[in-house]
Amino acid sequence: NFPNPFAAGREVTNFTFELPDPGHVSLRLYTAHWDPVTTILTGEWYDAGLHQENIWDGRNGRGMAVQNGVYIAELLVRFNDGTQVRHLRKVAVVR
Repeated sequence: NFPNPFAAGREVTNFTFELPDPGHVSLRLYTAHWDPVTTILTGEWYDAGLHQENIWDGRNGRGMAVQNGVYIAELLVRFNDGTQVRHLRKVAVVR
């Protein structure tokens, strides 16, 4: 994601990923203790290629800006052949 760190509630961070094949993509954010923060994508279909259109404004599922700290972005891709890939990244929030 870029920028990282970013100011929650005042700017957005953009998630970029590239898929070798089409698949269903989920993108969720968690606290460092694995408490859910928000869901950006839930099994959305994406074609193979580069994707840069998914953003997070630093707000939780209730619409409130999150506190300063480190959050975990989980990107999960399920391909048509039944395989799946999971990537975890740290996202830093400063306000």
